Amino acid sequence: MSGTTSPQSGLTRRSFLKTTGIVAGAVAVGCSTPSLGAFADGEEGRAQEEERVCISGCQHSCNLCLAEVVARGGHVVQTRTWKENPLGERPCAKGRSQIQLHYNKDRLKYPMKRVGERGSGEWERISWDEAIDTIADNLKRIMDKYGPESVAMISSGGASMGLINGTIPGGLLNTRLMNALGWTSIAQCTDDAFNYGMQQALGGGFYRWAASASSKTTKTQVRWSSNVGPAFPNAWKAVVDAKDAGTKLVVVDSMFTLVASKADLWIRPRPGSDPALMLSLVQVIIEEGLANNEYLIKNTVGPVLVRLDNKRFLRMSDVTGEPRSPLDDRAENMGGGFNVVPEVNPVDDRSDDAPMVWDAASGKPVALGAVETPELTGEFEVNGIKCKTAFDMVVESVQPYKPEAATEICDVDPETIREFARICADVPVQHSTGYGSQAYNNGTQVARALSLLMAVTGDVGIPGGGCPGMSHSEINMDAYDLGNGKGVERRRSIPRVAMYDIMKTGKYNGKDLVFKALYIDGCGCMVGGATDLNRTKKELLDPMEFIFAVDIAFGDVALYCDIVLPAAGAYEKEDVAIHGGVALKYFEKVVDPPFECKPDGEVYRLLADALGVGKYFAKTDEELLEQALDCDWMKIAKVSLPAVKEKHSMFLPSLFLPTLASQGVYETPTGKMELYVDYPVPRMNYGQDYDFEGEHMARFYPPTEAWPGTPEMEKYPLVLFSTRVHQRFHVQLFNCQWLLETDPEPTVRINPKDAEARSIPDGAYVEVFNDRGHAVAVARYSEGVKPGCLSYPKGWCGTQHKAGHWSELTFSKFDPVGLNNSYFDTCADVRLWNGEV
Repeated sequence: MSGTTSPQSGLTRRSFLKTTGIVAGAVAVGCSTPSLGAFADGEEGRAQEEERVCISGCQHSCNLCLAEVVARGGHVVQTRTWKENPLGERPCAKGRSQIQLHYNKDRLKYPMKRVGERGSGEWERISWDEAIDTIADNLKRIMDKYGPESVAMISSGGASMGLINGTIPGGLLNTRLMNALGWTSIAQCTDDAFNYGMQQALGGGFYRWAASASSKTTKTQVRWSSNVGPAFPNAWKAVVDAKDAGTKLVVVDSMFTLVASKADLWIRPRPGSDPALMLSLVQVIIEEGLANNEYLIKNTVGPVLVRLDNKRFLRMSDVTGEPRSPLDDRAENMGGGFNVVPEVNPVDDRSDDAPMVWDAASGKPVALGAVETPELTGEFEVNGIKCKTAFDMVVESVQPYKPEAATEICDVDPETIREFARICADVPVQHSTGYGSQAYNNGTQVARALSLLMAVTGDVGIPGGGCPGMSHSEINMDAYDLGNGKGVERRRSIPRVAMYDIMKTGKYNGKDLVFKALYIDGCGCMVGGATDLNRTKKELLDPMEFIFAVDIAFGDVALYCDIVLPAAGAYEKEDVAIHGGVALKYFEKVVDPPFECKPDGEVYRLLADALGVGKYFAKTDEELLEQALDCDWMKIAKVSLPAVKEKHSMFLPSLFLPTLASQGVYETPTGKMELYVDYPVPRMNYGQDYDFEGEHMARFYPPTEAWPGTPEMEKYPLVLFSTRVHQRFHVQLFNCQWLLETDPEPTVRINPKDAEARSIPDGAYVEVFNDRGHAVAVARYSEGVKPGCLSYPKGWCGTQHKAGHWSELTFSKFDPVGLNNSYFDTCADVRLWNGEV
């Protein structure tokens, strides 16, 4: 264990066994209810009972599939394909196995109260009344002493996406509870770097960039760290069908993945180098005359003049000498469009103080949009101010990334880069991204560089091109209104990555702020899914006076709470969910929750009553859903609550139209695609230091830790990253017996050369370690792993490791602009395990 920090904070294999014993004992006291295992296995005569078939699904954010769920005698007995599904999804292994999530021997059945040290795994069963009273008493005490904002609530809907009974940020009931009580919303800061980089370039809110996903017109699919087979099996058929139809497939991934095995061209860059590769593609495209200048002039800020003295846009006020508009440069309103409550979009910069372009016909600067074909290139002087076009600034910025130079960064052959660039220039090209590329501290630059690549090729807003992503979906904002005369309250979230400083200093953005209570609302990234887990426990969780959550099983989150409440599963509640602007889906309630489990929406209402804000929850679930869907945005697609209940699934293609880039509409300050950002701001601006001038354009800088030459890699020479798998969605289904048959314990894949250099045989238990912590897993040889790397399947809980946890190894540094947990920016080493815990 030398060179590691101790993992002994309670969540050990020994304490877990102790936990399950105590839980089993608590359940046995005064309880004659049959076991969940008996329900799952079936009882004699069940086949003769009347069958009920409902349309429901697992509600994971991957695709929100719908299936036929069969119940007999009040128990789910089967899931099967819904043949009438208009979107044609087929439940994957995770979806088919949902029944075992419901009927699992480890399922939480009753409210449980910690009786030992936090994390010790010692519990006792209590009633719902006692649980709610205990929670309310602790929260009232803390709010009275420290203020309501001292209660932090962190939400994530990855496994429960319903508007009422889900745990999504911006849900109708959890947001109402938080706003009514004045609690602090914590943004989870997970997989947000790419999303914000796209937002900087294309504008809009959460995941909002328009693109067609048509495989009929797409010439090439490019998969950037997107192993769509295991990660997103529902989309695998689309990949294969497109390839069969003649679409070329290019895969960019340091791992040899399932999708890479089908590629026409597989490119294997150094981990963390994708922005440099993208900028090299742009350099080649411009140098070889392949850029779409007409598109750049019409759709981007390429023609806008940039002052060379301060690198800012030349404005009308610079020409006229009039004062700059007070509406401009309001950083508090710029950036950060996707948070837990409805958020203000960036300030409208299309004011009288407009950016200027050069009109060749008149030989003078004019406002952006005043002429149809302004100059795209050139140097000009206005009132003694020297300027260049934004496009020329970009051209200059990519010159250091000529293929021969980029090879030293990316470890990709120069001629391969040139071949790839020519493929990207032959649009329409569909760029599909996973979350691997952006999981380094330069992750925001992945999206900035990719958006630049699509801009110079004219690949956004055309059929079959662009970067398909989930679009922002509007709902009626009045559904958030508390009815207290204040309208819809708009409060910014606090980034989770900033919590370390808040806990240490008691300050945030220059104001007093302390956190004393934590409500973990379906969010795994506060414990097992955290970065730098040992630091998280020591600095964020241990100082909390009270922590509670609602969960379906004793996973990492539940084991670190003071009170944990038993949650209803997806088949045990009714809800409506919106899948990223693509589809609206209705999930029927199939069976009643077993034992004392309750839907999250009911828990929100119980807490509201106990904390004195029940008056804000007078509307029924049905009334709130009707109100939320009663808006112009939904009416475009003829969406209403009765309609979606009747059809179960409604495709929403028309919702892309208001932001379709081919119509020249971008929700950016300029109304154009911003390949150069005049006033760059962080995703959440709380006064942190950042490189303002460096953020004007896409750029490459190395990952903070996982890069050759860093002090950390001198000590720990292997880059460590996770991969998504068939068996688990994050940590959901971590204890599903069917799926454990195919993946029974934590493993780590290692290139045979790296293993042999450390005398590690295939199949041996090894310890992966660095200064922050360790994890024990089975070593598996794999030529698909790039030498110098380690890869582990994600989704394991701490109790499933013989020692340690993968999250102990990751680090908590972050990019102050993207504000993202950089899970892959991690280096480690590996050795044979000596059996120590």
